[in-house]
Amino acid sequence: MKHISVMIKPASSLCNLKCKYCFYEDESGIRENRSYGLMDEKTMKAVITNVLSALTGNDEVTFAFQGGEPTLAGLTFFKNFIEYVNIEKSRNVKVSYVIQTNATLLNDEWCEFFKENGFLVGVSLDLHKGSHDLVRASADGNGSFEMVLEKVRLLEKHGAEFNILCTLTNEIAKYPRKVWEFIVKNDLKFVQFTPCLGSLSDGDREKKENGDNYALSPERFAAFYKDITDRWYIDFKNGDVRSIKLIDDIANLVLFNKRTACGIDGKCSPQIIVEADGSAFPCDFYCLDEYLIGNLANDDVLTLYERSAASKTKDGKPLPDLCSSCKYISICNGGCKRMRENICFNSDSEGSCGYRDLLDHLLPKIYSLRGM
Repeated sequence: MKHISVMIKPASSLCNLKCKYCFYEDESGIRENRSYGLMDEKTMKAVITNVLSALTGNDEVTFAFQGGEPTLAGLTFFKNFIEYVNIEKSRNVKVSYVIQTNATLLNDEWCEFFKENGFLVGVSLDLHKGSHDLVRASADGNGSFEMVLEKVRLLEKHGAEFNILCTLTNEIAKYPRKVWEFIVKNDLKFVQFTPCLGSLSDGDREKKENGDNYALSPERFAAFYKDITDRWYIDFKNGDVRSIKLIDDIANLVLFNKRTACGIDGKCSPQIIVEADGSAFPCDFYCLDEYLIGNLANDDVLTLYERSAASKTKDGKPLPDLCSSCKYISICNGGCKRMRENICFNSDSEGSCGYRDLLDHLLPKIYSLRGM
């Protein structure tokens, strides 16, 4: 049985917010084509056909939509997408849908659509109001925190499945207690903290320095997660169970040898990221001209997976000496190479590793919960 996952950017890098740390704005800014615009119906149908043609029997496919801001493609685009999938797919093929959104454009109709079609909605909400509004502002400069929180309530009202995606900046990492209090107060059950990455660009100095000011450091990463882990552990033992993605991923890896996140064991999964014109790339962190692997509107999806697996983005950077002597090397193998400098070690680390520090703190708690 095959399980294929394809990430689609139906609105390319277009977005209605101007987030100062946006990694995709950084990536698209150093491509020859900054934005591929909106995906048209011809490309949409070709992408769907090429994906579904590789599936038979009880195979599974997940279509994930990201951006930019994917809802800028319009609700009609998504309705047409699902209608065409239902026409083209074999009867026993299972199809799942995921979307990551800043949620600002959501209304009752969007939420009803997500509920009716079983979407998992990832809502970008940085869980500290001051930090969120400082970085995630609309074009007129106004913060978006309260608006996004209203949309979360709207998703709850319609019974749509959602989780919270918080970009963990160096600033937000200062406030683990306040972040956890907000999670508990608002009864958020599924939260993912995504490390804020430094810029890839060497061009625009002001933009690069601005973006790197928010980039997470390994020390802040470890300090934040150690505090969050303590609070999560106490609540878990008291029966108040919440899913923190990284904790879940580590537990799955060490307890069940189950890999639930790309790069968590130092290995890159073959992926297909599809831009609005069908252009395909091997990783969301490397949607750059030099890493183009084809076009899913024209190329066979399994061929693109083979190219993704062989992409030079999968080549690992040499690990420092501290890794070779680390007791956790068989668990992490240096982790995701794009995130490595933000959660493990960088030129300022001086022999320390944020991820090792976290594992020292977290693993005894995970092992103690095995029998619960």
